[in-house]
Amino acid sequence: MKKADVVVDGRFVEELKDARLHWKGSSNQRVIDVPKTVHEGKIVIYEE
Repeated sequence: MKKADVVVDGRFVEELKDARLHWKGSSNQRVIDVPKTVHEGKIVIYEE
C-alpha cells in the first residue's frame, strides 16, 4: 500500500457499468485516496 495512490473498492456490477467513470467500472465502486486515508486513519474518497 505504500506505493499506491488510489485503490478501487467494491465489486464490479455489470448492471451498473459506466465507461465514463474514472478508474472504476461500475457506479457502486469507490476510489479511495490511499495517502490521505493512511494519514487521517479513516477512509478518504479520492476527488479530482
